[in-house]
Amino acid sequence: MEDMMRMTDEAFRSLGLYFDTHGPESEFEEDVFAAYRELTMYREAGEGVARIAAERVRCKREEGWTPEHDARHEMGELSIAAACYALNKEQPGISGIHFVTRDGRHDAWPWARKWDKRDKHDRERSLEIAGQLIAAELDRIAARGKS
Repeated sequence: MEDMMRMTDEAFRSLGLYFDTHGPESEFEEDVFAAYRELTMYREAGEGVARIAAERVRCKREEGWTPEHDARHEMGELSIAAACYALNKEQPGISGIHFVTRDGRHDAWPWARKWDKRDKHDRERSLEIAGQLIAAELDRIAARGKS
């Protein structure tokens, strides 16, 4: 923690922000300090985590996939859709995931076809979307536990 405080202090000083030795004192300073800690965590976790987080934010802001919307998907749909995206057509040896029933093989895609955009995306973009769907499912489960 001491190293984190020192590195944070150095970074803030380079921006012209100064904290006393006790750390941030105002609400603004606390917000900036928290944002810096999160940024440091994402950098350490790697580009993949940052790309998934960016997609999660994009889905909430631009697509309207809010936590309230995600809460309605109680049958594993978010996880199934994530698997469908993760195992897209571009992965060698994989042709998607299917449920096998008495009637034959059925694509595992959990929603109406109009929401299926897997063919539109390359491998990396599909993995970003898959990661975002897993994050949404984790958020949904965490929120359910808090209620």
